[in-house]
Amino acid sequence: MFPSAKLIYKPDARRVPVFRKVFTATDNLDEATLRVSALGTFQVFLNGEKIGDDVLSPGWTSYKHRIGAVTYTIEDGLVLLPGENLLEIIVTHGWYSGRISLGKNAPTMPQAVIAELKMGNRRVVTNTTWEAADSCILSSDIYDGIVCDARLKEEFGKVAVLDHFDKSLFYPIYENGEGTPVSERETIFPSEKIIVTPRGERVLDFGQNIVGYPVLSLNTPKGGGRVKLSFAEVLDRDGNFYTDNYRGAVCAYDYTARRG
Repeated sequence: MFPSAKLIYKPDARRVPVFRKVFTATDNLDEATLRVSALGTFQVFLNGEKIGDDVLSPGWTSYKHRIGAVTYTIEDGLVLLPGENLLEIIVTHGWYSGRISLGKNAPTMPQAVIAELKMGNRRVVTNTTWEAADSCILSSDIYDGIVCDARLKEEFGKVAVLDHFDKSLFYPIYENGEGTPVSERETIFPSEKIIVTPRGERVLDFGQNIVGYPVLSLNTPKGGGRVKLSFAEVLDRDGNFYTDNYRGAVCAYDYTARRG
């Protein structure tokens, strides 16, 4: 698997890295396939559109023994365009190097990605012709949530290659019954009533314990704006927001908008 692709990373990454490649596609392309894996979890975008409905891929695994790779089918006329295209891959810590994995088994290699796009007889693979940048996502962690500052600019530069990585660790998942991807199942809305706790906290009640992430629609003021959300499972006995059961997990969403 990935016979000619390289496992690439961003040297001296300070934030969540994003990798990109500009490539050309021919006319009358019936079908293309894209196979991706990473040290970390990834999301793939082609010409600004997210590829696939999976999230947190390739999921939890024993990275010392095998690492899942996801294959996407891309049909011409949807997001793959004749001429110039832009492929982008964001890689976050996930189970590989996030707080959930730290300790004596903490990884010694950086977050990295490997990919191969097949278009007929042509292939676009990860190698030193790709570029990488620190994205506007300052941090993303399963325990702690996400911090994003949309005002930050991406400055792309060269990537580095993990030359001696054992690529035999990669294997296909979500194919032939091998695993089930994590994906969006439904959209849940909070009740219209906002709970104001005795401490003055404003709480949106979704009526159930859920696994998911927030989707917000913002009217960004001219000077920009910041939204901070915290999440909890229950209120305490006095009706206040309660997160002590999370121990050290921050479990928050922090977004700073661009200036209008």
